[in-house]
Amino acid sequence: MLGWVRLPGLGGTVAGGVFRRHNGQRWHRIAFIEDTSTRWSALVPAEEPFSRITPTLNLFDLRVDKTLLLRGSSRSLGLYLDTMNVLNVGQARSYINSSGPYFGLPNAWTDPRTMRLGLRYTY
Repeated sequence: MLGWVRLPGLGGTVAGGVFRRHNGQRWHRIAFIEDTSTRWSALVPAEEPFSRITPTLNLFDLRVDKTLLLRGSSRSLGLYLDTMNVLNVGQARSYINSSGPYFGLPNAWTDPRTMRLGLRYTY
């Protein structure tokens, strides 16, 4: 979902946001089987394929943008602030799927809240 609005009373200021919803990713436990005498090995499903699912992920990003027209010309100067993951959602995105002591532990997380400040010159 994407939207923006001009902020009244703050001439040339616009705020916009993006809401992203990602369904969970399916995964399952796997096992590593090895026969050292024949140097044979394989990864095999240790449970029904894609029987597990990561939680649904909801993220919100925001941009505030202020544009100033420079006197006596068609040039403008813009200042903007982007904030990604405004709510600072910290959630596992994937898990270790191989059997063993680390099975089920997260191995990737959402990016933390980050901000970017930018300046734009238009001529």
